[in-house]
Amino acid sequence: MMGAAKKLYVKKDHLVSIEQAKNNTVIHTEGVSVPVRRGEYIATNPYGEQYVVPESYRNKYVEVNQFKDASFYESMAKGYQEMAAINLEEANAGVAADNQAEEITEKFVSGSMNE
Repeated sequence: MMGAAKKLYVKKDHLVSIEQAKNNTVIHTEGVSVPVRRGEYIATNPYGEQYVVPESYRNKYVEVNQFKDASFYESMAKGYQEMAAINLEEANAGVAADNQAEEITEKFVSGSMNE
């Protein structure tokens, strides 16, 4: 796959939210209290665990945009379900028409159509 565009992935448990401390505070991580000075960055993972991100590491974190409204995906899923139901109905109608055509052809060929 030379020349193919590479896709990037991220594991959900590695996602963090980052906020800058507005005041001096303390965070608790792995049973240890860690002092945080005003202006330092605090990262929080999906499990609620926090740690301080050194200023020199801040540029290693890339912001990930998320859809805040899942209704877009829900409406897409609903649309696909509705299309599946329509496609199934159309397919069933096609099979029924094919079966009916086959029956008529058999009757015609056997001569029972004229009786």
